[in-house]
Amino acid sequence: MLGQNNTTSRSSPVQVGALTDWYKITTAEHFCVAVKSNGTMWSWGYNYQGQLGLGDVVVRSSPVQIGSATDWYSASAGGKGGVVAVKTNGTIWTWGRGASGRLGLNDTANRSSPTQVGALTNWSSASMAYNFCVAIKTDGSLWAWGYNTYGELGLGDTVSRSSPVQVGALTNWSRLPKAFFSSSSLVLKTS
Repeated sequence: MLGQNNTTSRSSPVQVGALTDWYKITTAEHFCVAVKSNGTMWSWGYNYQGQLGLGDVVVRSSPVQIGSATDWYSASAGGKGGVVAVKTNGTIWTWGRGASGRLGLNDTANRSSPTQVGALTNWSSASMAYNFCVAIKTDGSLWAWGYNTYGELGLGDTVSRSSPVQVGALTNWSRLPKAFFSSSSLVLKTS
C-alpha cells in the first residue's frame, strides 16, 4: 500500500502522484496519513479497523481525502491501527483501533471517522504509539492514555486509561518524538 494505486512492492523510492503540496506525513503498520499545506488530510493503505478515517473499513491503494476539513495541523499513526491528530484550533481527534482505550474516548471501540477527544482547545501536539497515546497542551503539561500494563503512561501504576490523564505536575514539556516504534514512551522537556 504505497499509494501507487496498486499492490506492487517497490525496492526504490517512487513518488506518490504528482502533487507537491504535502506538508507532513506519518506511517504505521500498513497505512499512511498525510497533511497537505492547505490543511486537508489524506490517507491510504490497510483499513481493517477504520484507521484511514474514511468512515469505512475499505482498503485504499492511493491517497483519499479524510472529510472536507482544511484545518488539520498534524497527525501521528500508531503501529496497531490508531491515529491521533491535532487541528489548528487546538482540538485533538482520534480514530482507528480503540483497544485499551488508546483513542481517549472513554471506551475501547474502534472508530472509522475522526472523533474529537473532549472539548478542550489547548492541545499543541500528540503522538500515537503502538497501544497508547501521549500529548502536550499549550500550557506545557503532558497527558497520556491507553495501554499501561508495563507503566508506559508514566502515571506510577499499570492501569490502562481510556481518557487523557495528566502525567505529573510539570508544565515544561516541549515536544514529542515524531513516531513511536515500540511500547516504550519518550518525551522531552525544556530545561
